[in-house]
Amino acid sequence: MKCAARASLEMQDQKIAKNRHLRTTVDRFDLAALVLLNLSAAFDTVDRSILLERLQQTFGISDRALCWFQSYLLSRTQYVRGVPNKSSVTYLIRGVPQGSVLGPILFVLYTVDLLRVINDYGLSPHCRRTCMPTTRRCVDSVGRPRQQRS
Repeated sequence: MKCAARASLEMQDQKIAKNRHLRTTVDRFDLAALVLLNLSAAFDTVDRSILLERLQQTFGISDRALCWFQSYLLSRTQYVRGVPNKSSVTYLIRGVPQGSVLGPILFVLYTVDLLRVINDYGLSPHCRRTCMPTTRRCVDSVGRPRQQRS
């Protein structure tokens, strides 16, 4: 039970720190944003055609290896088995296989552009979960830092 209580306190500390950081930023008349990403069903939302295209164009996977990934990802089915019956087979049109070593790796390769956007815009993820508070200095239309109001 101590671990659960400690995790709860750590989460509370993170929330307080994020709130303080955002309030300080707004008080300085800077732009502040908090991006919250819910990745609870992330593996089920992967668009396989985009993933295959990314594997080919971004990571240079081609020929036999690309064909292998296509056969691994496409035409996948699932059903629910209970005693004594099982459901009808459903074709899956999205997602990467779960319960395999390759599933999380494919998800990371699929989301690599998100990390590029974060870096390209000078954003910085601050917490270990799936939230990214970020701040940027406000600029006027000519690109100079905006003057603070008195």
